[in-house]
Amino acid sequence: MLHYILAFINQVFDILFAPLPFLDPILFLGLLAFISAIVILYIFKKVSNQGKIKFHKNRIIGYILEINLYRDDFGQIISSLLNVLKHNMFYLRYVITPLLVIMIPMIPVMMQINNRLGYMPLNKNEQFIIRIELDKDLAANMPHILEKIICETSEGIHIETPPLRVVSEASIFWRARILNSNRLQYIHLKIEGVKEILEKQIVTNSEIRSFTSQKTKRSLWNSLLYGAEDPIPETFPVQLVSVSYRPARYSFLFLNSDPIMLFFIFTLCFGLIIKPFIGVRT
Repeated sequence: MLHYILAFINQVFDILFAPLPFLDPILFLGLLAFISAIVILYIFKKVSNQGKIKFHKNRIIGYILEINLYRDDFGQIISSLLNVLKHNMFYLRYVITPLLVIMIPMIPVMMQINNRLGYMPLNKNEQFIIRIELDKDLAANMPHILEKIICETSEGIHIETPPLRVVSEASIFWRARILNSNRLQYIHLKIEGVKEILEKQIVTNSEIRSFTSQKTKRSLWNSLLYGAEDPIPETFPVQLVSVSYRPARYSFLFLNSDPIMLFFIFTLCFGLIIKPFIGVRT
C-alpha cells in the first residue's frame, strides 16, 4: 500500500514540476514557495483558533507595555512578567498544533525538492564514489559475502579502483569516472551464487526529472527521502547503495544555499507578505 501511495505522490509532483526544465530553478522555487505560502496560510486559518490567538497575543503586548509604564514599581513588573509568561504558554498552545498539521504536507514537498533540485548530475570525466552497505541480518547467513560482491557498469562508466572492502563497517567502496554523459548510466551489483541483480541508476544529464543519491531498503522514512528509485528488494543482502553526487547550490541576492533552505526562506517571506490579505493571525 505504501508503495502505491508514494508512487501516486511522485506522479502528482511530476505534474507540478513539469515546468522546471523551462524555468530558472530560482524562479521555479519562488513560484512554488508562493503557492505553498497561500496553501499554508489557508490551512493555518482553518485549523487554528484565530480568536484565541488574537486574544492572547494582545494580552502579551499589553503586559509588555505595562512593564514599561510601571517600570518604577517592582511588584507590578513581576506581576506583568508572570502574565506575559502565562499568555505566552496559552498562545503557543493555540499556535503549535496548526504548525504541526502544516508540517505533514510540507515534508513530502521538501523531499521532492531535494530529489529534483538537490543534486547535480555527473559530468563527463567527473569522478564519483560508489558505496554499498550490507544488510547485516541477511549477510550473517552468507559467509565471506564481501568478497563475493561484484560491481558492473554501463559502457559510459569506468571503475578506476579495485573494491575497498571495510569489514568492520560491512561496506565496499569503488571510485569511478564518467566516460559518456549523453544518456542515463547505471551500475549492477551482483553476488556470486545469487541470481538476483541490483541496479542503481547514475544520472549524467538533466533530462531525468527525479533522482536520488541513495537506494535503500523500503521504510516510511527512506521512501520519503529516497523515493526517486524503487527500493532494494528485502531478500537482497544490501542495505544501501549510494553515489556521491555533488550537492546543488543556488545563488539569490546575498544567499548561496541548497534548494530546501531557499524554498523555506521564500515561503516564509511570501507568508509574511500575504498574511494580512488572507486575514491570518499568527
